Amino acid sequence: MAKVKDVLAGFDDLTGGRCLKGPGDWAGGKNPWVVTKSSDIPGKAVVEMPGLVWGDPEMEVRKIAVCMTMTESVIELAAATGVNAIVAHHPIADAANSGGVLIKYYLGIYGLACFELHEAFHGTHPGIPWLHGHRPCFASVCYDGIPGNIVYVGDVIPEIQTVGDMIRRLDTLMNTQMDEEMLRLERRTRGCEAIEETSVAARARILVGKPENPMKKVIHMFPHCGFTPAHLEQLVREHPDADTLLATISRVYPGHPLVAKAEELGLNFETYLMDQPRPCSNHCLFCFVDQMAPGCRDTLYFKDDDARLSFLMGNYITLTNLTPREAQRIIDLRISPINVSVHATDPKLRAALLGSRAGGESLEYMRAFGRAGIVMNGQIVLCPGFNDGPQLQRTMEDMAAWGFNSCSIVPVGLTKFREGLSRLRPVDRETANQVIGQVDAFGARCLERYGSRKFFCSDELYIRAGRDLPEEAYYEEYVQIENGVGMLRSLIAEFEAGLRLEDGGAEASPYTIATGVSARPFLQDLADRARERTGVRGQVVAIENDFFGHTIDVAGLVTGGDLIAQLRGRDLGARLLIPVNMLRHGGDVFLDDLRVVDVERALGVPVTVVEQDGFDLLESMVGRK
Repeated sequence: MAKVKDVLAGFDDLTGGRCLKGPGDWAGGKNPWVVTKSSDIPGKAVVEMPGLVWGDPEMEVRKIAVCMTMTESVIELAAATGVNAIVAHHPIADAANSGGVLIKYYLGIYGLACFELHEAFHGTHPGIPWLHGHRPCFASVCYDGIPGNIVYVGDVIPEIQTVGDMIRRLDTLMNTQMDEEMLRLERRTRGCEAIEETSVAARARILVGKPENPMKKVIHMFPHCGFTPAHLEQLVREHPDADTLLATISRVYPGHPLVAKAEELGLNFETYLMDQPRPCSNHCLFCFVDQMAPGCRDTLYFKDDDARLSFLMGNYITLTNLTPREAQRIIDLRISPINVSVHATDPKLRAALLGSRAGGESLEYMRAFGRAGIVMNGQIVLCPGFNDGPQLQRTMEDMAAWGFNSCSIVPVGLTKFREGLSRLRPVDRETANQVIGQVDAFGARCLERYGSRKFFCSDELYIRAGRDLPEEAYYEEYVQIENGVGMLRSLIAEFEAGLRLEDGGAEASPYTIATGVSARPFLQDLADRARERTGVRGQVVAIENDFFGHTIDVAGLVTGGDLIAQLRGRDLGARLLIPVNMLRHGGDVFLDDLRVVDVERALGVPVTVVEQDGFDLLESMVGRK
């Protein structure tokens, strides 16, 4: 039978050697986990001593019990059930944890030993992060030098996609439903509706936000451990991609200073959109949301222009609803990068394009961010007759002088739903060629002066101009790929690298790739090359955009309805491949609210969703996905 000293050795091993070995560890300051905690209330300090608090090391342990906090009730229950060793998480203080009498008297009458671990155990076990659905990439048990100030920063596990997933996970693992049933039963049995249960009253909840809001990275803290608004501010600087603040064990309620600080920093509890999503106040001449088809889901009509989402999610913003105080906070916290929808730097022209007087005034923010060393990436939506030609030249020169890191030039997108909107003309072949020549000429000057081209035309412009795509080196590690700059070249390069690794034929069923009109020639070429190398047959079908109008030719705006209407009755082979950008981020829903399963049912073939990755495309073609 194990002895008390064996249990102690096990705890020492479990905590990585943090338990007390003898009097010298406690009195001599050798053990950093021996900590005196005090709120400066005279006589009320407590010394944490991880390990054996009371008991004979040679005593045999018949039965052991674990509790959060040792109390008089715990001692009595242990004695009544044959337990002779108690392991308490929280520190044990003489009299405070033994019914007001000395531990040696109370535990002595029952022959009990007791252990405490607390700070020695913190950070050594993945249980708390796992319970809360994340894997820590950072952990501290004494953040900012405060013993017990526990902080995790973690990436959510695959099962957690949204805030609602987190709440459901906690309710399930904590068995909240059973606690609710037990509470109802006790109230009914005792005839008292005033009875409360902590696990029910203080259950997990969303302070601000919606259950469907996505989660990726959390700052996980414990409010009762000394965590302050200043700590939150520091953590945001250290982990700017964190999108959710999670408070556990103790609670934070509305009105707490942490809530105010979180809102100020662009974070809030249990929501990536912080407090309320900040809508765009502009009326841009080219706004795509204004050209949306009627009858779509509400979220597609929401225009965000939120600086917080710029550095958290990479969204492009105009800066027109940014206040001077918020701009100064960005500078003070050195939050980077900020992604800016520039479009023009002539104040009057920018105000006209954005439909807002603040369009011209907010140019000063760009200058200020540049002076402060804030990394800025830009975007120019090219509207022929407005911001091309000399205006485009001025914009590029100003942005380079203000210190922009990079900028994409993309053609305006025009749908068939423009009734009542400003008259704009699409970018045609001639205009696209002129713009590419102008941008590449200025880019060459920037390359010579700054070591970077800084300005890049999107793939769409090269396709409309009928030009070959630039080689891979042109794109400088694809700094603007999220704006469609180099996306096709990256796909091709990855596909070619994967194809070189293929060493023979593959046994896979025929397939069809559905894509937008503009990408079809490129994908057909890749399908042909894959067939030559592996023998797998495939075809590529361009889907005309009947939903938005035929001026829209990109794959990302193809709807499920158009897929079904144009592919039904065709020989699609045994499977259909579609690009992931046809679907809502992280989901399986098309822009018209149809789902992948709806397309599969209608066409009678399984659908494979292909990531924006040449390797994944090849794997899908040869049937390995």
